[in-house]
Parts: sequence; structure tokens; C-alpha cells
Amino acid sequence: MKTFTFLIGLSLCCKFSVFSRKIIDLSYDFGPKSISWPGNPSFNLSHLLIGKQPGGFWLEKNWFSSNEHRGTHIDAPAHFYFGSLHIHQIPLDDLIGPGIVIRATKEANENNDFVMNKDFILNWEAENGQIPHGAIILLDFDWARRYLTFDENIIFGTKTVNDVSSYHYPGIGPDAMTYLVKEKHIKAIGTDATSPDAGQAVNYPSHRICGRYNTTIIENVANLASMPIKGSTVFLAAIKLKGGSGVPARVFAILDDDSCNMAATNIMSSSLFTIMIVFSIVNCYNGI
Repeated sequence: MKTFTFLIGLSLCCKFSVFSRKIIDLSYDFGPKSISWPGNPSFNLSHLLIGKQPGGFWLEKNWFSSNEHRGTHIDAPAHFYFGSLHIHQIPLDDLIGPGIVIRATKEANENNDFVMNKDFILNWEAENGQIPHGAIILLDFDWARRYLTFDENIIFGTKTVNDVSSYHYPGIGPDAMTYLVKEKHIKAIGTDATSPDAGQAVNYPSHRICGRYNTTIIENVANLASMPIKGSTVFLAAIKLKGGSGVPARVFAILDDDSCNMAATNIMSSSLFTIMIVFSIVNCYNGI
């Protein structure tokens, strides 16, 4: 009986160790190093009260201030289109959807001004299947390695951060953006760069298209290299800021079971093999 209980416990430990890794954090820490569009007010976090209280307990509370568009954050459609939804008006259903990761890391590394066009999307679909309606698209340009330098010049691809016309970073073009919002009816589009519009884009066409069709934007998305291209559900967890044009967000993804099957199978096979060995040893020890 003890042997059986031991094996069941070991099996459960193996099982939970496999499935505890299904959540992927797609957000950067929010703080003074978080990247924001140049010219915005600085982030501030101040202690209002911190320390041991007369009753013997610890108490800490702070005050912080920040602009809306800093670090990993979402843009409300109203950000670039008059009359569209503000943050508090975005339906909850539009903040959850199947995740689709479209990678253009090679293209972006070879050309900082790379613009993803409609043909790129169509070729992606030809290789990977149709993008489902209601998806949350995440563009992986391998820009995370730049973000993690926390150097505005590197992230915006310029030597003169205050000159917007000098920016060089990848994005998605208006033809591709129109295809995604009008024909694929996506809920949101995110990028690991600082904007869905490429640095050399004029007048923010992709922002405006998203605004017109009430499509949410996510900027400075983290950890896309850890994401499968399909097989996840993405959550945009943000405070319900009334009248907000944007807000910092805790973005994360939960992988579908199918996305974990291969890794889970490999780990579970190893775990079961280990259990078999342990069982044999225990049986020999007990003289069975």
C-alpha cells in the first residue's frame, strides 16, 4: 500500500510539473525603465507609508503616476480615431481571443524598416492555415532583445530620439492591417516593437485603421519567442480606465493542451519510465 501511494504521489507531481508551465507572461515589468514615447512625463513611484506600525504589523502603500502609453500597454481605438471606443468601453470579449503569432524576425533583423504587407500574411496562411475570426495577432520582430536594453536609441532605431522622422523599427503596412481587421475580423493586434506602424510610416496608418474598426492594439509585447504560432488563448488584463486612450496591461497567454502535448508527452514518458524503475527497485527491496 505504501508503495502504491508513493507511486501515485510521484505520478501526480510529474503531471502537475508538466502542466504548470502553460501560462506565458507577455508583459514587461512596469516601472521607471519602462519605455514610453519620448516627451511623455516620467514614471514616478513614491512611498506614502512604509514600515512597522504601532500595532506591530507591517504596512506599505505607495502613490504612482505615469502616462497611459508606457511599457507593455494597450491602445484603445479612440487613441487615433475620433468617436471610437475608449478603454472602459472595450467589451471584455474583445480582450480575450485565440493567439496567432506571425514571425518576421529574419526580415526585421535584416531591415529595421521592414513593413509586413498583405502578401506576407497570405503566404503565412498558406503555410500555417487560415487566421480564425476573432484572433489576437502578435507580431514577432525579435524586438524584445532591443527593448531589454532599455535604451531609447536602440529601441526606436535612431540617434536622435526627439526627431520622430528618424525612427527605424518594423511594423505592419495598411494593406495587411486592412486585411486583418476587415476580412479576418481580428480583436486585437500586438507587436514586440514600440508601435504597429513602422518607424518610417507617415501619419500612423495602421493605428488609424485599427481605430476606425475598433480594434485594440498592444505595444511592447514580451516573450513572443516562447509562444507557439497557434494554440493559445491571449488575455489583455487592463484596468477599466474611464475615458482612457490607453493603459498599461498584464498581457498573458494560456497554451492549449495540443500545444503542450509534445512536451508533455516527452516529460510524462520520462516520468513514467522513472516510476517503473522506482517500482522495480521497491519491489526488489520488499522481496516481491
